[in-house]
Amino acid sequence: MPQVDRDSLVLYVDVSHCNLRCAMCPRGGLSGLRNTGRGLMSFELFQRIIDKSIEEKAKIVGLIVGNWGEPLLNVDLPKMIGYFKSKYPQSRVMVTSNLNHLENPEELLESGLNTFRISISGMTQNIYSRNHRGGNIERVLANLLTLVEIRNRKNLKVIRFDLHFLEYLYEHHLKEFHHYL
Repeated sequence: MPQVDRDSLVLYVDVSHCNLRCAMCPRGGLSGLRNTGRGLMSFELFQRIIDKSIEEKAKIVGLIVGNWGEPLLNVDLPKMIGYFKSKYPQSRVMVTSNLNHLENPEELLESGLNTFRISISGMTQNIYSRNHRGGNIERVLANLLTLVEIRNRKNLKVIRFDLHFLEYLYEHHLKEFHHYL
């Protein structure tokens, strides 16, 4: 991990495209919040941003990809992470995801990813789909197990999985979440 000081920067790449309509998200619009902008960053634009940061001698110590969208929908994500890590090899990379979509998991895990944050707000389909409309908790859990198996098989111990459990007032099933862990 590079030395972090007041001149250090974390590059944050927001994603404006998603495969779900979540209750709390401005992308989904279920809560009355609306953000209709959609799109995925091209590898070429990402590359220009990273190259510009190098040209400007930016001290970037981390990359966070995600937030109000699903970064795994971008087929260039592993290539983007790989490019970033080739320019900032000591930096940390975190991807936030709902994990309802997973293509090329080996390529993703081998790209240089350090932390994979998965948002979950229910361990039963009934509760999960109430918060993550269009999502499938069984698919999420199966995709998570696939990622863990690949990480272990390839001995990629630098990758940490962070389950971000979003709790709502009407949820009384946390014991199911702890049981799964």
